[in-house]
Amino acid sequence: MTEIESDDGLYEIDTTAPEGHRVDLKVDPRTAEVIRSKRDDD
Repeated sequence: MTEIESDDGLYEIDTTAPEGHRVDLKVDPRTAEVIRSKRDDD
């Protein structure tokens, strides 16, 4: 399941990477640039 929230002017996206692990992304909504990508091992 993918969740998208707005946080401090960025999109915070919790999703599954193609390899199968969960990731947390911070994305600039104007440019679609990924500002931060972090593997979520929880």
